[in-house]
Amino acid sequence: MSSSGPGAAADGSGRPGPAARRGPRDSRAELPRLSSPAYPLAVLEPVPTWRGIGLSGRPLDLLAVLAGRQDASDQEIIEALWPENAPARPLRALHVVVSRTRALTGEDIIERVGRGYRLALPASDVDARDLAARTEQAHICAQAGQWSRVLELTAGLPRPPEAGDQVSGPLAQLLGRAAAHASTARRDRALALEAAGEYAQAVPLLRAAADGDPGDETVLAALMRAEAWVRSPATALEIYENYRLRLREQGAVPGPAMRAAHEAALASESPVRRGLEPAPEHFLGREEDVTAVLKALSTRQLVTITGPGGVGKTTLAQAVAARSRRPAVYVAALADVAPGADLIRVLLDALGSPPVAEADSRRSLGAALASPGTFLVLDNCEHVAEEVADLIGPFLASCTGLRVLATSRRPLDLGAEHVHRLQPLDHASSAGLFRVRALAARPGQMIDEADLELLLDRLEGIPLAIELAAARTRTLSAGQILARLPGRPDLLTGARNAPARQRTLTAVIQWSWNLLDAAERRGLARLAVLADGFTLAAAEALIGVGAADILDALVAHSLLSVRDHGVPRFHMLVTVRDFALAQLADSCDEAETAGRLRDWVLDMCSEIRLSSGARSFGDAGGPQAERQNRLFQQLRDDEAVVIQVLEHVLQEVRETQETQKTVSGRAHRDGGGAGGDRNQDRNQDREQVQEQCGEDAGRGATDPQDDACLIGAALMRLWSVTWSYDRVADYAPRLIELAARPARSLRGNEARLTFMALYASLSGLLGPLPERIGKELPRSFDGEDPSMARVRRFLRAPAGHWPDLVHDADPWVAWIAGRCLSAQLENAGMSEAALDIVENLLNRLRGADLAGIYLLELSSSRLQVLMTLGRYEQVADECTRALELVDRLLPAWGVSYRKALELDRAYCQAYISPRNDLASALLAATDVSSLPGTLRFVARSVSGELELIQGRARRAALIQRESLRYAGRWRSIMGAGSPWELYILGMCLVTDVELDEAEAAELDAPDIRARAVRLLCDMLTDPAPQQRDVPTIMALTAAVGLSTMVAATPGTTHQATGAELVATALTVGTNQTCRLLSHGYLRDRARTADARLFADAETRVRHLDRARLLTHAAGLARRLANETG
Repeated sequence: MSSSGPGAAADGSGRPGPAARRGPRDSRAELPRLSSPAYPLAVLEPVPTWRGIGLSGRPLDLLAVLAGRQDASDQEIIEALWPENAPARPLRALHVVVSRTRALTGEDIIERVGRGYRLALPASDVDARDLAARTEQAHICAQAGQWSRVLELTAGLPRPPEAGDQVSGPLAQLLGRAAAHASTARRDRALALEAAGEYAQAVPLLRAAADGDPGDETVLAALMRAEAWVRSPATALEIYENYRLRLREQGAVPGPAMRAAHEAALASESPVRRGLEPAPEHFLGREEDVTAVLKALSTRQLVTITGPGGVGKTTLAQAVAARSRRPAVYVAALADVAPGADLIRVLLDALGSPPVAEADSRRSLGAALASPGTFLVLDNCEHVAEEVADLIGPFLASCTGLRVLATSRRPLDLGAEHVHRLQPLDHASSAGLFRVRALAARPGQMIDEADLELLLDRLEGIPLAIELAAARTRTLSAGQILARLPGRPDLLTGARNAPARQRTLTAVIQWSWNLLDAAERRGLARLAVLADGFTLAAAEALIGVGAADILDALVAHSLLSVRDHGVPRFHMLVTVRDFALAQLADSCDEAETAGRLRDWVLDMCSEIRLSSGARSFGDAGGPQAERQNRLFQQLRDDEAVVIQVLEHVLQEVRETQETQKTVSGRAHRDGGGAGGDRNQDRNQDREQVQEQCGEDAGRGATDPQDDACLIGAALMRLWSVTWSYDRVADYAPRLIELAARPARSLRGNEARLTFMALYASLSGLLGPLPERIGKELPRSFDGEDPSMARVRRFLRAPAGHWPDLVHDADPWVAWIAGRCLSAQLENAGMSEAALDIVENLLNRLRGADLAGIYLLELSSSRLQVLMTLGRYEQVADECTRALELVDRLLPAWGVSYRKALELDRAYCQAYISPRNDLASALLAATDVSSLPGTLRFVARSVSGELELIQGRARRAALIQRESLRYAGRWRSIMGAGSPWELYILGMCLVTDVELDEAEAAELDAPDIRARAVRLLCDMLTDPAPQQRDVPTIMALTAAVGLSTMVAATPGTTHQATGAELVATALTVGTNQTCRLLSHGYLRDRARTADARLFADAETRVRHLDRARLLTHAAGLARRLANETG
């Protein structure tokens, strides 16, 4: 071996790195190391390698030559390989070396270029080249003061050692150049760390750089500043004195950089602190903000803390000032400074400067701010923001060492400014702050956790609001404060010595309101009617074309915040909303605003049509596809606003109905007697009702009922393609009665039929459409188009006609009949029959004139049945076919389907082969929080399964409990026993089987089992089980049985009851959507618990028919409930 070379990064794992294997590590400070070499060609490693294969001899020499330059001529390579004794035929010898090297690396890695060769690899694939390239870029950035970029470029660089005697030839030369690059990179990184305020990390690198070049004043000055922070000013002064004495011997003196560092060190010995206030006794939830602001101030001259009133900007600024180690810290409070006041005089007073003549005041202020290490805090600048910016801007340019921290509800809009937007406190910090302040106000009080939770939700993490609310607990409980807040914004009042603008929440917001112009005030008042998280489009509906500018101004004033989840969304604090709504009411603009919003929502929803044939609404290939996609995306983006309008319309409907009931009741009470007078009164009442309805319907559709159905139909379509099934289950039952009522117009007729069609298509979730609705539906409606006529025809058909309608000539009628029939069969436990229906329809309708969404929903039905049957291999294949159908949909429709199908396919692969590596990769790749609607709930539960595959039973159990809490939403909507609740409860029970005794007790596993037993007993004794999801009930039955088997004392009747429940459920058939509730898993786990007992149970139930099995399961559940009490 002609050459070899050590080097490369330690992996950070605690294991000996290459240098440790090589021998004693040299003492030089080093750069951060990559966790593992990431270079295909690593010539700076202890053993140079190509893709992990060791290199030596002439191939290594050749690669070292080519790694050190972009390309090399034949002559240059020959001279490098054979510097003294060249072969007799050097070109032939070179070709032999190239051929041998290509045999190791591949033909295309060493490329012939003219009369030479080069490496056909990017710099990032060769460690020596990567080091050289990034060092050069970092040095350019260091000279420009771009310190954050320097830190990025120098992170993770390899650290080549010095070439020893054992290394020679081209590799030794390459290592020499690499060592020089590394030295430059270390120096630049050291300077960047010091500039970024990372003084402890900077010191060792700076000392190493100073040892390498004792005359580098830039490094020495940075070392002085860093040591003054890390150790003491005296250490910095010692460095300066040693350097000064060394220069004196040479007849020289320190340069400007060293003299400036010396002045700063001297100032640090006598620090100045003016305007600082005592730190609050409890400073909760702001440590990250303090760190972030201090770090920003290390590299930026001006940092502005912005945020809404009462969020804690002043407190944070005071904390930052108190922790600053700069020699001179001044705080100037500007809240009471009136616009137009002499700001220079105000700042001179804050700095403690003596009075000066008017002409000299600006110069005096500049001189004071130019003092080494000056840190100026400008508190509460929003009302004088322009004046502050005009004054401070020039000083930032002339006083390079000056640091300014401003607090303001809006930025100063200077080029040097870094804005730190202070967010409200998180829930834990909010709760902690409230308890501390409340107990100080009334020691020993009991704080109701549920009331506190709701109160904190309303206070939204604003520290001032939390402290004011806590102070009121002197005489009120948290619940009493919560009940009184909406109608009394001045309920929360601060201390008498608090600034007037912070004495009440109203005063806090009034301060910002007064800084707005007329258009901005009108805009804020109107925007307050919008649901939280609205978009620019919704704002434009209320404000007009100038909405973007007004939104920008309101965000700048911290009256709105922006969060970006694909599209910017605007959020308004409840306290700001309450204030703005009061202003809206006072302006008499409420009706106009509500009308604009309702018109906008109705216009949008009226264009969301029921899909029919191919290329109709929702198909990507349709003539209006691009416009439809934008429209549907807008509905998706402003879903909360649309729901808000729907709620208002439903309230109108309720009020109208109450009025009608009142009129009807009065007419009934007045029955008999003077008929003429009574008829006249009734006619007058009827006219009043109709007049009210007419007023309500004056905006949008013909009446509020039509409006409700129109909006409801659009939302049903949205929810059906975004997996928002909890929304469907919540609103569909409330709207179906309205949809069943006769329409007065074609528009109302279409809205009603569209809603009922979507309702019927989701019968698997909602149950079949009540037959009385179909019976009461008229045969026809004047002017109705054919697409609505076929919907009417299906809706009028009773469920008994569905088997015939599956073969209907109309593709849509056949589709909807098949979808309803398959859902009915599957819920009854007849999954094979449901699968036959769906597969036959898919084969028949693939070429029919039918919108893509219907074929995709059929494919999804097939997937669902296959999952229920536990046929995971087929599911993975069907997902691939279904993903092709997604391409036929509008992108706004298909995004959730695509995510769901991709997850289903990945989960099934993990179910088929439950390996640790697959489970780990899937967990890492899935961001549950980004998933829509119910899909998030499903994915969270499945992630518990994946954790269990990896042996983390406790973590899996905690995830299932989190899912169980979410399932409580389904209970509140659908009542106890929704399929979602049953299934997650079953998953929880089967997961708990893997807990040890201590973990089961800690996580209340027995209580969950007892809850499941009670619910199962109720479900199995339901007088109409055919209306329930039998496979899902059986899944819970098996889970209860397995949990009981494992928990019971061996040999007891309790254990036998559990075994028989498992056997009965598996004989009937369970919903196997998840592997934990699959037949194979449950059977194997039951056999592990007690194989003989389970085999006996299987024998006892094998002869029972389906009806008797269900009855038997109910009896077992009752027995278990009685035994457990």
